[in-house]
Amino acid sequence: MKRFSVAIGACLVALFCQGTVAQQAPKPGAKEATAMAGPQKLKVITPEFRNQILQTMQMYTQFRPLLYTDPITASCVNNICPVKIQVVQVKDDANRTYCVGLVPEKVTLSSTSNNNSAKRIVWELVPDPPIENAEIFFHGENDHGILWLSNFGSPKQLHTGRLGDGSVGSPDRTKFHVMNRHTLKGKAVYVPIILQKETVTEKISLCGTPDPLIENVP
Repeated sequence: MKRFSVAIGACLVALFCQGTVAQQAPKPGAKEATAMAGPQKLKVITPEFRNQILQTMQMYTQFRPLLYTDPITASCVNNICPVKIQVVQVKDDANRTYCVGLVPEKVTLSSTSNNNSAKRIVWELVPDPPIENAEIFFHGENDHGILWLSNFGSPKQLHTGRLGDGSVGSPDRTKFHVMNRHTLKGKAVYVPIILQKETVTEKISLCGTPDPLIENVP
């Protein structure tokens, strides 16, 4: 477990999977203010730096498949199709915490037809085991809890992403739903935008996730 945790930590830090989205920061002192006022300094790209990037990417290539769970065919009841995302938190040797979402490699929705009613896909975050001293939730801005890297159809088959499961009342931040017109066959690629807020420091960071598929099939 220790070796697995360190590997995940290294990959997430290097690839900004653990990028800070927002956090309470101290007021800058005089020295910090001076540094911020100067012109932007670009990175010097050396052969050594390129090699570091290559090594990191090779590590990520080995790490990325760990975040996929088995492909599933969605079990839809009354046109509501639930998909669970298992969320895991790990720590490295420096006691830094990271979270990752384990997502089905592909979610298939069968019986696509021109005459179909729209289906509501509902992703739910399931911390396993339960995560202490942290809240796990989807990014709440409309259409940004699930970010589409590719979509299909005109108008788009996957649309109107909102926090919660679509029920009346205050939305559950551990759920995010998207409408699928389900009238055209095709594949789409998405990334879940999952956030972790530490309850003590109130630091908010981005959980690492892969980029799985949604597919409408006959």
